[in-house]
Amino acid sequence: MNDLTRRHLLRTLIAGSVLATSPKLFAQTLSQSDSPIHDPLQGWFSPQGAKADTFGFGAELNLSQGPVLTTGLSGFRGHGGAEHPTKPDTVLMFARRPGRESIEVNLRSGAITQRFQTPENRHFFGHGAFSADGKTLFTTEADLDRNVGVIGIRDAHTYRWLGEFESGGVGPHELKRVDDRHLVIANGGILTRPEQGRKKLNLATMAPNLTYLNYHTGEIVEQIQPPESKASIRHLDVAADGTVAFGMQLQRQACHHDRLFPLTALHTLGQSPRFLSQPDFVVRQLHDYVGSVTLSDQSRLVGFTSPKGDLAAFWHLDSGDFAGHHAMKDVCGLALNGAKDGFVLTNSFGAVHEVDAHTLQERVDRRQHLPKVAWDNHMLTIG
Repeated sequence: MNDLTRRHLLRTLIAGSVLATSPKLFAQTLSQSDSPIHDPLQGWFSPQGAKADTFGFGAELNLSQGPVLTTGLSGFRGHGGAEHPTKPDTVLMFARRPGRESIEVNLRSGAITQRFQTPENRHFFGHGAFSADGKTLFTTEADLDRNVGVIGIRDAHTYRWLGEFESGGVGPHELKRVDDRHLVIANGGILTRPEQGRKKLNLATMAPNLTYLNYHTGEIVEQIQPPESKASIRHLDVAADGTVAFGMQLQRQACHHDRLFPLTALHTLGQSPRFLSQPDFVVRQLHDYVGSVTLSDQSRLVGFTSPKGDLAAFWHLDSGDFAGHHAMKDVCGLALNGAKDGFVLTNSFGAVHEVDAHTLQERVDRRQHLPKVAWDNHMLTIG
């Protein structure tokens, strides 16, 4: 296929994808691609939708004849996702706080194959992770009876609720598996209640932390707190060697100072955290807010996005040195592409950019703009 034909196909598929707002149309788009059923799926997945009747998900899948980009409806606003380790071509999408529903999606058919909910007096915080053997699903949740964070435990095949562990704090948000024993949890420290909307109820006493939890026993094996108690730890990613990169959101209205605080940091179990405090102009441009974190094991770079600062900033994992930045309005979504050689960035206006994972140079020919698609905060690499 020559470049002109490929670009024409991509434009055709993308144009069709704007209309593909149901699982039925999603399935038709993939079947029309004539991709052999055994082709491995690679690409990315993201919740999307700007209002209740458009809430759903989108996925760009790199098939043999080119990318296919399409969307489907979910009935609720999603936040984060997780690729299923034992069900091929399957992802989960978790409800944004204070939602109680999550779904399983088959990417090849576009069908929502299962739905599951939290127990009563619990709600999701939008993120989940699987055990190393793929048999157990862990999700961050709120215990509304006690106003504490919990980690819901479910059978990874049926999603039957099995129990829960305490998260080690209030407002647990993103969590990832570190190894075959430990989860790392971003406890944001902020108390909210569904009946009070987005009001933050404990800013004066909030206590964010990064917690390492033995997911076999529920034992908390280590916790670290940021030196600024108003820096809510929300998002993270984990390298193959166990390095954790995490991003924070400073509650400036609760601070009694106007000092800059580094919102990006690295940590390894048993060691002291390294806060990425330079350069000042980048820390300032983040506008006290990090929305997503993604790292590359290939290039040893980690990226952090700030939709409030219209910026994606990158640092070297090993040295902690600043590597570069990419300006993009309202950028929040961040993931590796299917080949894992580029960072993909999205925003709520339907834009998609990609930068080389080694050089951080934008691949301008891969820019997309889908005005009827509103990408949500997070993306998920497929494959």
